[in-house]
This record gives sequence, C-alpha cells and structure tokens, in this order.
Amino acid sequence: MKKVTINGKEINVHDQFEYFQPNTHIDGDCVIRALCKATGWDWKKAYCFAFISTIKEQLMPNCKDGERIVYKKLGYKWHAHNNRKKRPSVLEFAQEHPEGTYVLSLAKHHVCVSNGSYFDIWDSGRRKIYGYWQKPEENEKTTTDTRTEGLL
Repeated sequence: MKKVTINGKEINVHDQFEYFQPNTHIDGDCVIRALCKATGWDWKKAYCFAFISTIKEQLMPNCKDGERIVYKKLGYKWHAHNNRKKRPSVLEFAQEHPEGTYVLSLAKHHVCVSNGSYFDIWDSGRRKIYGYWQKPEENEKTTTDTRTEGLL
C-alpha cells in the first residue's frame, strides 16, 4: 500500500494504482478516460473518436455494443471471464500482466491497465472484472482512420 493525495485528501491505495483523470471538469467518464490512457490520446480526441465510431449505429460508446465497436475498430481483442467464482480483481489482473495495455470491463465501470499498473480516479483494485480488451502489439496495428481534426 502507498499514500496518495486525491482532491486534497490523503488516502491509502494499492501499489499498482495510479491516479489518472485527463479531464478535470467531470467524473463519470470512465469509458473515455480508459480509452485516453490505452491510446495515449487526449480526452477530446478519445471522446470524438468514440462518438464518431458509434453514431452510425445510434449507440453510446459506454454501452456494451458501443464499447465493442470502438475497441474492435482499434484492433483490440476481447477476452471474457465467464466463471463468476474465478474472476480476477483489477489488482490481481494488473499483477498478472506486467506488460501490455488492457481496458478492463467491470460492473458499470472501465479501467485501463498498462504495464502492471491500473489508472483510475479511485482505487478500483478490489473490483472483479467481467473481461478485457487487449491492445494489439505494435506489429499488429490496425489501419483504422482515427482522425478527429475539424471536430474540436
């Protein structure tokens, strides 16, 4: 455990937790926040990409079908954890994945794990995951058009 200060309060968190909020104006944006960390994009680009990707189907990017469209478009691969009794926690997943980038799907929440750390605005380490999106390796990059110029 380590101590960090979030919003002026000092709290104890797991060692693998890293505070990450690229948009200081809101919370409740976990889908966009995880996308930012996983791709390295700023918040506006991630937001535009997610909505542009799902608008044709009239879906929100934070619903399951919208999430699927966004991450498949980026070449990510879905891995489900179907056994409810053996689903790992965010902390366990981060400890077991010291390399690579993943977006974890939890109940009503998303969090990015990158190189053994998880990035969020609160320590979600104890929450169990339903599955995760795995970022493709550099040599597996997609040719998806991710331009959002002119929309900002």
